[in-house]
Amino acid sequence: CTIAALTLGARAESPQTRALSLEDCIKIALEHNLDVQIQRINPAIANFSLGASYSSCDPTFGLSGNHSYNLSPGGVDTEGRSFNGQESETDRFGSSLQGLLPWGLNYELGGTMADRYGTVPVGTNRFPFETTSGDVGALTLRQPLLKNFWVDSTRLQIFLNKQNVKISELDVRLQIITTVSDVEQAYFDLIHAQEAVKVQQQALELAERLVAENRRRVEVGALAPLDSKQAESQAASARADLLATQSTRDTTERVLKN
Repeated sequence: CTIAALTLGARAESPQTRALSLEDCIKIALEHNLDVQIQRINPAIANFSLGASYSSCDPTFGLSGNHSYNLSPGGVDTEGRSFNGQESETDRFGSSLQGLLPWGLNYELGGTMADRYGTVPVGTNRFPFETTSGDVGALTLRQPLLKNFWVDSTRLQIFLNKQNVKISELDVRLQIITTVSDVEQAYFDLIHAQEAVKVQQQALELAERLVAENRRRVEVGALAPLDSKQAESQAASARADLLATQSTRDTTERVLKN
């Protein structure tokens, strides 16, 4: 849409002017309108929320380890013979990898390893010992078949966040359409107001010209003084109409700038 550019601020008290076409006004509004800028942030926020909801499907890796020490005192058997106690230490390590797949499958892969060593009494002597055991590569899979098969809380939240992303994008589009529509309406309203001012200026010029002609005719006696006063009244009315249209133009210009 190409039309004659408007001139904003063209007043005697405001000599700085700027000619803007409709395309210029729309471009400025889309770049600087606060409502549009706020709405443009919402899709980014919605995408962050969607990414956070996918974190429930991130795998979790865990490591654990502990050390234990055990000492049992010696004693005397039923025959009165003394015996030594047992001393042992155990180092145990474990690892696990678990997570949730998008279709509801829970998986867990883990293993443990333990090393036990120490001394055991044999008669009056003590002998060292060491044993190692482990469970490596145990895989557990759990797939819901009834409850939570089609949807669960995690997948529901992901679905809702996807819809929120679409809603926020549509909100941005709606805000842009609304802003462009408002700019176009204000632009054409301002053109109408400026043209109305020109019409009233011409009407005032014609009224003032009629007043001047009637005064000359009164001076030569060709017209009654009452008729001259009537022309002056019409000129005053035209001047008041001009002030009203100028006020409307200024108000419409402020609406467009806003």
